[in-house]
Amino acid sequence: MKFNKKTLMKFVYPFVPLGHAYYKIRAVLKMGVLRYFKILLTGTNEKRKFPQTLSVIAMAKNEGAYFREWLEYHRLIGVEKFYIYDNESDDGTKQILAPYIKKGIVEYIPWHGTKQQIAIYTDAILRTENKTKWLAVIDLDEFMVPLGTDTLKPFIKSIPSHANQVYLLWENFGSNGHKKKPAGLVIESYTKTGYVAERGKVLVNPRAVCGVSNPHWFYLARGATVDENFRPFTAFDWGGKITVKPSRHFPKSKIRINHYWLKSFEEFASKRTRGRANGKPGDVSKYSAAAFDRKDINLNPDDSMKRFIKKVKEQTDGA
Repeated sequence: MKFNKKTLMKFVYPFVPLGHAYYKIRAVLKMGVLRYFKILLTGTNEKRKFPQTLSVIAMAKNEGAYFREWLEYHRLIGVEKFYIYDNESDDGTKQILAPYIKKGIVEYIPWHGTKQQIAIYTDAILRTENKTKWLAVIDLDEFMVPLGTDTLKPFIKSIPSHANQVYLLWENFGSNGHKKKPAGLVIESYTKTGYVAERGKVLVNPRAVCGVSNPHWFYLARGATVDENFRPFTAFDWGGKITVKPSRHFPKSKIRINHYWLKSFEEFASKRTRGRANGKPGDVSKYSAAAFDRKDINLNPDDSMKRFIKKVKEQTDGA
């Protein structure tokens, strides 16, 4: 029998639910069993009004240079509030965010320690559950993109009551051949895709979350995890890695996340020195030249962000 990934999955897949059960129980215990049963028995009280309809939580470490574009873009498409967890940045991040903090657009949360991603996301769920109806969990290199409209508002409004978590698929962008950091915006400098990874991030109802064990998908005590067409699906968590049935296809014609993980080689390499908010000190294996070459695929032109460039520049030029 030929041994390949598909063959391996035939043997491994039956055991995936066991691993999933272990990680779910562990995550629920960390967040609190009482929370799980409270949500399960009493619901999430969605009829009340919240200060924000759509907010974003992001963790950052020395990414100050990218904040203005990222914030102004997401404000443009309908995000009302940003919860920014600063994991020991020393690049002036707080000063860059100061105008947004003063206006109440950003809630700035300093956070110390290494490998804090799960702790931060857990805190964010508890911090925002009475403040925002929907919470997007993304990074500074990820831009949510409404397709067919210029804002996320119609999509948010259309989410049905049975859905408490929407999985948004990545569209991965290459370097566009840039060796050095270009002068323009990220959304205008990187316009070619090619690397395929069936992964993404979530838009979640924080009042339904009963456990956190990975950054891509949260455990719900109530309601379904759905794709952009609001079709429920089952995902299994292996302590940070998500597995779905091999036949599952995730659409991305209504909403997606443009993922600018690579950018130019200069920017990619700089991640070695600025550190990772979700990694061990000195852990730079993800940022090797070989990793860059393997994922730097620039096959398909993509103009999904062209319509936003002028308005984002108007807000960021001279800021």
